[in-house]
Amino acid sequence: MKAWACVRLIQSGMINDHLPGSEFPFGLMKKPILVFLQVVIGVLIALRLFLIIPAFEHPERFNDITDSQGYLDLAQGLLVNGRFHSVMDPTLDILRTPGYPAFLAVIRGIFGDYRWASAVQLLMSIINCYLIFRIGSYIDQKQRVSYAAVILYLLSLNAAFDALMIMTETLTSFMLILALWMLVEYWMTGHLLWLSASGLVLGLGALVRPSVLPVMLVWFVLFACVEIIHSRKGGALMKALTPILVFCISCYLLVFLWQIRNLFVTGSFTFSHVGTSTLKYWVVGQAIAEIEGISRGEAESLINSAPDAAEYILAFIRTNFDRFALIQARGVIRTVIGVEYRYWAEALTGVEVASSGIVSGMSLNPSLVVDQIRSGNFWVLMGLFSMAVNVVLYSLIGLSAVRVYRKRRENLFVFSLFLIAILTVVYSILVPFGHGSARFRVPVEPILALLAGMAFYGTRVPKKHKT
Repeated sequence: MKAWACVRLIQSGMINDHLPGSEFPFGLMKKPILVFLQVVIGVLIALRLFLIIPAFEHPERFNDITDSQGYLDLAQGLLVNGRFHSVMDPTLDILRTPGYPAFLAVIRGIFGDYRWASAVQLLMSIINCYLIFRIGSYIDQKQRVSYAAVILYLLSLNAAFDALMIMTETLTSFMLILALWMLVEYWMTGHLLWLSASGLVLGLGALVRPSVLPVMLVWFVLFACVEIIHSRKGGALMKALTPILVFCISCYLLVFLWQIRNLFVTGSFTFSHVGTSTLKYWVVGQAIAEIEGISRGEAESLINSAPDAAEYILAFIRTNFDRFALIQARGVIRTVIGVEYRYWAEALTGVEVASSGIVSGMSLNPSLVVDQIRSGNFWVLMGLFSMAVNVVLYSLIGLSAVRVYRKRRENLFVFSLFLIAILTVVYSILVPFGHGSARFRVPVEPILALLAGMAFYGTRVPKKHKT
């Protein structure tokens, strides 16, 4: 943590003034270790950038998902008609928000081809590394947190391959980690400009992916609590009102403007219907399809034909609660540690893959996955590697939680940062429920890496090495 930042946090009451000398008992990492870590990061970045080649050679493989086609259709509407309107599906303009279609429209307007969206998203995933590093450097001036977090993020095959897809996840991950960095900069400097920028970026994130909207509320509540707590310590409680109001207005300004737009265009003062649609037709509809042995389309028809859809859904859940809960738990597990290697392999190679992922495969056809492992199937082995990285990641996050909690009274800054990050992760992982898969983890992959890097926060060394 930089000296001027320590002074700012000491004055605000977010850390104790005796900490900076005892918080970091090490000296700086030795130069050979630093050089080695930098080489590792450079190699991992180069490997990630190499993935752009198949995305440029076969762009159709990276936008053939139904959601991707919807985003491209809305982007085309913005370019051709100057309106946020879908020719393919008239309901898309209330189901989707304009952030990602506008991003695609800008890419097409500048480069003349949507395939460049994959390149820009891949570049954003690299910029995420810089933002993670900057945040980590405020936690630990010896940069152990920074290096560990960046390497763990670059080892995420899930984040690397998803950056090529014409989907919202990578842009959302960039918005979230950028907003978090700006919030940290505010805590470091006290400049309201950083706070306003953080709120506006969060608002943009919600326009890209509506699931960011509840995350924004979590951030605002925790931020308000932190400001009130350390303002009370300084005996200036009223001073907390200004940053709280600034953050509230900057967060919800763009959201409110989009709701006003929807009110005039559709007659409904709403942000997006995607949450209701996902819950109704994917979380519940997919469970009905699996339990009843029918297609998801048929399950959707059953829901729509019911006199009262909500009552039908509640009655179905009550009747089949055990199986419904199992399906939801399985979806959460897929989101937490799942590795959907079919998603990567078929897009990169164009060759059909028999099993979809480690967790999905083991639950549906375990013998097939075992046979593929024994035969040395490349994509299954990559899936196992990715799952091993996930195990290390979550183990380190558990260690981080213990260390940060023990120092909560000494360093409110790190504790607050950890709380915001962990609650963002928990919500993002849980919200897809039974519909979950590894791609829903992508928006919080940088934050997951940062949380894992915090395992190296405030670590100790043997006495003979202490100064």
